[in-house]
Amino acid sequence: MLASAGLISDGWAPGFAVPLIWVLVGLFALGTLVNAISRAKLERVWAPVSLVIAVSCGIIAAGM
Repeated sequence: MLASAGLISDGWAPGFAVPLIWVLVGLFALGTLVNAISRAKLERVWAPVSLVIAVSCGIIAAGM
């Protein structure tokens, strides 16, 4: 993530970093869905937060 932001050099990331970030995208997307359909009001509040994190991870993964 820091390399995508230009804060460190690009050569540091091992080969599994990009697939791992895509796994995070999927997990946060799933978390968004589960939070959105939850009966608990507090969990539904976290759905937009999960969505923002999923989209942010997706943008980072797409840029790597």
